[in-house]
Amino acid sequence: MRTVRSGIVGDARDTLGVLLICVTLLLLVLRYALGMDAGGILVVIVAVAVMFWMTNVLDPTLVGLFVIGSIWLTQSGERALVGFTYPATWLVVFGIVMGEAIQSSGLSDRLEHVLYDLVLPTDGVATPERVYRKLLVALCLVGAALAIVVPSAMVRVLLLAPIVSDIGARFSREKARIGVFTAPLVATYYSGTGVLTGSLPNVVVVDILRTSGGVEVSWLEWFLTMFPLMGLARALLVAAVVARLCRPAGTEFDAPDPSRTDSVDRSGRMTLLLFLGVGIWLTDAWHGLHPAFGAVVVVLLALLPPIGILSSGALADVDVSIALFVAAVFAIADGLTATGVAGQAAQTLLGTVPQPTSLAGGLVLAFGFTLVSMLFVEGVAVASILTPVLLESVPALDATAVVMAEAVALGTYFFPYQSGVLIAILGEGVVDTKQLVLIVSACSIASTVLLVPLQFAVLVLLS
Repeated sequence: MRTVRSGIVGDARDTLGVLLICVTLLLLVLRYALGMDAGGILVVIVAVAVMFWMTNVLDPTLVGLFVIGSIWLTQSGERALVGFTYPATWLVVFGIVMGEAIQSSGLSDRLEHVLYDLVLPTDGVATPERVYRKLLVALCLVGAALAIVVPSAMVRVLLLAPIVSDIGARFSREKARIGVFTAPLVATYYSGTGVLTGSLPNVVVVDILRTSGGVEVSWLEWFLTMFPLMGLARALLVAAVVARLCRPAGTEFDAPDPSRTDSVDRSGRMTLLLFLGVGIWLTDAWHGLHPAFGAVVVVLLALLPPIGILSSGALADVDVSIALFVAAVFAIADGLTATGVAGQAAQTLLGTVPQPTSLAGGLVLAFGFTLVSMLFVEGVAVASILTPVLLESVPALDATAVVMAEAVALGTYFFPYQSGVLIAILGEGVVDTKQLVLIVSACSIASTVLLVPLQFAVLVLLS
């Protein structure tokens, strides 16, 4: 599977590496020479990490390693490595391996053929513009469906990118190529908000809710509450927005050769394994197992020689370094809670902002603060920093609805620096930054205006 490169290169990267070393030495001086307390040290570590995550001048996993190492040196190894004890960290790892299995099985190629069978007329009579619109809707719905079975937005984007790039290349107009490429990738990313395992921030806020607030949220509960609007409707809204922004008048379409066959096709076996994983997630309220267990089962079965989907050699090539970033995020969240920083921040928040008198007001407040924070900090980092604060400032009965509102904001983006997934989309070289910002911002604004009020109404009614 391809890896995503981010950050800068050359002498500037070396300089930043030296800067990280200097910051680490400064932290040691502040902690042991000047006696700064653990909470203050953690705030400095978070500030440095957020600066690098926000500017994307270094790979997020390298910054995550800095966070883990700094917490270990200035506080304790137990606190530094606590992120690796969170099942969500391993859900991301096994989600990446699942993506590799989907590609190796030939399921992604089969999906492309099925799409052509669905949208292309059998008599060959259809305008390219009509084919384009049908492809947008079909691909966005596929993106929403993938959010249910593939527990990593990055993996879904990397899986869909070569497919939609090939499909887009069949259109003669650049706007059509950009629309077909961008819409399903944004749709699968945005619709992940509707599935507990479909977006890493979802898992982060739910795990923090469980460990800090003692409240359990099942996969099925999240799905039934959020997916109709934040999953399915959001994907269709993305298709509509992109169809409006990228209107390829006068384009031509080069239909594929229906006689093409693939030499390797174990897509049927992989489909059964994915349904098994979804079945485990659907029944988590009954068996009590974390969603990561479903991903582990799928990967283990894919590795079995009788099934023959994924080889040990292919497994060795899978890049799971993102686990360092995820573990660092959880270490930050745990440290903010344990040192009392989250509680102090909550008191400050309550002192400067009028406390809402209703659940609806609390949802709006949580959404607004999260959305503003997202303009300055990467989404997963916002989840780790803000969730403990929000949980300290709301009644326990409202905690589930509030973290769901927070998750909606955590799935609303405007600029590539807010998310490594958007950077991955840019890295494919099909769409430039200006075009991606326009499409993502339009989708976010449309979702906030049309769907978020409806989702809040659902949360209030269910509460």
